[in-house]
Amino acid sequence: MQSFKHYPNRKSVLAFLLSLAALFPSLNSTAQVEIWPGDASNNGEVNNIDYLFIWYAEGQIGIPRIEQGIFWQAYPTEAWNQVFPSTNVDFAHADCDGDGLVNENNSDIAAVSTNYGQTREGASSETLPIGIPGMSIPMRLERTDNRPLFEGDNISTQLILGDADNPVENFKGLAFSLKFDPSVISNGFSTSVDGNSWINQDNTGVSIQQRITQVGPRTERAMAVGKPNGSPSGFGPILNLGIIIEDNVISLEGKDSITTYISIERVGLKDSSFNWIPISTDSLEIIIYNQNSTITTSTSNTERYPASISLYPNPSFGMIQISNPKNIPIQEFRVFDTRGRLVQTKPIDQSSSNTWHLDATLPEGLYLIQTLLADGHAITHKLYLNSR
Repeated sequence: MQSFKHYPNRKSVLAFLLSLAALFPSLNSTAQVEIWPGDASNNGEVNNIDYLFIWYAEGQIGIPRIEQGIFWQAYPTEAWNQVFPSTNVDFAHADCDGDGLVNENNSDIAAVSTNYGQTREGASSETLPIGIPGMSIPMRLERTDNRPLFEGDNISTQLILGDADNPVENFKGLAFSLKFDPSVISNGFSTSVDGNSWINQDNTGVSIQQRITQVGPRTERAMAVGKPNGSPSGFGPILNLGIIIEDNVISLEGKDSITTYISIERVGLKDSSFNWIPISTDSLEIIIYNQNSTITTSTSNTERYPASISLYPNPSFGMIQISNPKNIPIQEFRVFDTRGRLVQTKPIDQSSSNTWHLDATLPEGLYLIQTLLADGHAITHKLYLNSR
């Protein structure tokens, strides 16, 4: 009987070895990394910047972790041998839940939200480029109406990113913080993508993530806006924000108005190449008026006058009647708009007519009429001017 020996060829041997490598990852020379769920940037701190890493790596597939989960602890795993541009951060860090897929609709985003604010030894905050006004892409909050604001009002605003001179090219993700005085502004305001936003012109969806924390005497709303499946270019409104004034603003008591600010801080914009793009920001000024119609103030000892000086009709079409039955000496009237700008003055001659016509060029809206008395006191009335 003849015997035959089989000698496998080189191709079959190679295929066999590759199959073993796939079945037993430990045979590979892939480096080991430690994953802290939510810390997609691997800088030791979970914050809104981590969302940008997840959105950039959206859809990437790699080696699943042996132990999966999003608890704040170190999970050893194999590196994916693919890093974020201009970093040494492996894509495995964006796979926060360890299932082998970066996907904002699974637990990767949830890991950031769950572990937000967590830090580990050696943590270091990202250094974000600061834009130069007039030269960098601008970002600001802008009101959509000019009506006067009072306690309990809802302020309609838009978040504007870029302009015609400095548009955004290949938008991928934006992280920023809004800071405000919680005794004046409620932290419960609404957020939505603007219906005409250029960042969703391709209809592939926009992701919004946010977290509210207390930072000293101010409240911080850390936000992130991203395009997991796209990189549009443009400028203009991207978000609608409904901001709520508190019902009882303690600092407004005894005052005609107060001014508060919502500031935009720690802004980071990533493009489709994962470059940081400098952003210049501006704060939103908000003037809140007292519901009381008449408040008397003085630079010396203040006395409240009885309501003996009045202006009518209110609303007015431009003609104002002055009622001063006690003949209190008046120096002049001053007219301020809702931004606090002096727009008209009227010196008073006590022997003159008690009729006063407002400047015909003033637009319709609310004005503050300050009556300056001879003794240094001032009485302020709110008056609404109707269009003529």
